[in-house]
Amino acid sequence: MVAFGKAASDSASELENIKTAFEVFLGSKEKVDALVRDLRQIAVKSPLELTDISEGARMLLTYGVAAGDVSDTVERLSEVSAGSAERFQRISYAFGQISSIGRLMGTELRQLTEPGFNPLENIGKRTGETMIDLKARMEDGGIAIDEVRQALIDATSAGGRFFGFNAESP
Repeated sequence: MVAFGKAASDSASELENIKTAFEVFLGSKEKVDALVRDLRQIAVKSPLELTDISEGARMLLTYGVAAGDVSDTVERLSEVSAGSAERFQRISYAFGQISSIGRLMGTELRQLTEPGFNPLENIGKRTGETMIDLKARMEDGGIAIDEVRQALIDATSAGGRFFGFNAESP
């Protein structure tokens, strides 16, 4: 009984810490409450903990991802991570960096591919370009965040490599 009480108290405290962190980025209690509600729903579907999910969301906000895009992006990144908190943090970090600079660079591509997501595969399917062409375009700064975001959407939508990973999680 004492352990349950402590866990409930820790959870309430943790939730308040999460809300406080988001208030800095979002500026209003209503926006914070809406985001936290979305993140809690994602955490229920995903094998990731709310703390993992919220840390990824905070990272995306830090790198300038629009508040209205955070929930959807977090949900899709959680699917790509296939239940691994470590992969989720790495992918969130890389996606945030790409968002910040506005285009895909070699370092960020490596940060995404190491945990298992290669956006160039999905971009190539969409555009018909070869991997060689895509890498050359990337080196020239020609792959914008919008293409990477679309690759993430494609990878986690019906028919995509990571579609339904959260639904299949234990």
